Amino acid sequence: MSQVLLFNPRSANYKPRIPNSILSIASAIEGLYDYVMVDGNLETDPWQKILGYLSGGKFGYVGITAMPGPQLKQAIPFSKKIRELFPAIKIFWGGYFPSNQSRVVLNSGYVDFVINGPGEKTFPALLDALENNKPFELIHNLIYKTGDQIIKSPN
Repeated sequence: MSQVLLFNPRSANYKPRIPNSILSIASAIEGLYDYVMVDGNLETDPWQKILGYLSGGKFGYVGITAMPGPQLKQAIPFSKKIRELFPAIKIFWGGYFPSNQSRVVLNSGYVDFVINGPGEKTFPALLDALENNKPFELIHNLIYKTGDQIIKSPN
């Protein structure tokens, strides 16, 4: 079973914020999947931390939360590097930005799925589908690309 890396990009330069979004997702997969969290607000060099984890070859999934603004400064280049260095890893984005700009995010070529809204049910359901070759088309709150078409599942 593949492991999951959850990444909270830097959102504040001075006062760290609690990464509620990835904590919420971590609690939803607790006991189901092995995972690690990397908080860009606390790490001096979050890319090196991420690279260290992914280089071990045990990770199949990276979940990234992305609000508009500062978080995109790490979310975009880190996702591009992950896609380039580890093309088999599935990359999920959640948060305000990908939910509102899903077409741009999915057309980027480095994000496989957008979790549209709360991910506590969607994220573990998607992991289960991908791990067990089950269909993911009926999973609620999911946006993904098939060919050139953007598919948005019901909420």
